[in-house]
Amino acid sequence: MRNTKTMLLLRPGRTVALALSFLLPLAPAPSPSVSEASGSVAESLDRYLSARTALGRFSGAVLVAKGDRVLFRKGYGFADVARRVPYAPETRHAVASITKMFTSMAVLKLRDAGKLKLDDSVCAHLAACPDAWKPVTVQELMRHTAGLPDYEKPLELGSEKYLAVMTQEGTSRRLVDEAKKKALDFPPGTKFSYSNIGYLVLAEVVENAAGVTFNAFVTKTLLEPAGMARAGLFDGKTVPEGLATGYTHPDLGWTKLLAGTPLTAGHLVATPRLPLTPPAGDAGTSIADGYGHAGGLGPSAIATEPPPSRACGGEALGRG
Repeated sequence: MRNTKTMLLLRPGRTVALALSFLLPLAPAPSPSVSEASGSVAESLDRYLSARTALGRFSGAVLVAKGDRVLFRKGYGFADVARRVPYAPETRHAVASITKMFTSMAVLKLRDAGKLKLDDSVCAHLAACPDAWKPVTVQELMRHTAGLPDYEKPLELGSEKYLAVMTQEGTSRRLVDEAKKKALDFPPGTKFSYSNIGYLVLAEVVENAAGVTFNAFVTKTLLEPAGMARAGLFDGKTVPEGLATGYTHPDLGWTKLLAGTPLTAGHLVATPRLPLTPPAGDAGTSIADGYGHAGGLGPSAIATEPPPSRACGGEALGRG
């Protein structure tokens, strides 16, 4: 099965390229959106992406800019296959774990406002906190070094078992409650292990420190200042207007894959939306909002950046 969602945000020099897409065999039907600049760059990109769409290898929205000038901006394929809704630059996309970036930035905003410290124990900002979590700091949650046991591996990410659990209402809080009953996977700050549960806990930390809902705080302090008018957080139950649908399909075999597979083959299946109830949530945004955030108001303009943390015998962990 294949279900690939991508968001590319590349900044080599002053060039910004963004693509929000589902890389799936879709109908070769570009959206009516048009590029905003003519010339060799736009024409070359359009030829390439049109060919990929015709082969069923691309469906999404693309924006390329250099400095303050948008060189190319266009949608291809369908945001909703069943209803034949074309992709457009304004199409909203669920960006999954890219939401973690906004969660970390929300923590930094609270740090700058004096409402928490990065070296605070996470228990200082949780109503109920197990003794095992007392050594865990807020920054260790941000850096994926807290040692909290995650849920994706036991649930077999993407499996029927995973979807059965993740599509239940109230799942995010249940996952946190279950993690509180377990021992840490390793002493805090000693290893890096990508953690989804850590960011569910961070969202709760944000709510408690801010005194408002996670959604309200992120929208007011991050999305609105960045001019991200079509961006927002949603819980997976109420579908925002203009949100693209994700799809999956079985293995098509090399013959069909290389020749291209049209939409009418009937092989696409819409993936379920995960109802991540508060304080968790999934961010939705468009390429236009992504460009505004990347070029007009980057993270350093919103919150001061902490120094890179270190673990594992002094190895720099970077800023991921």
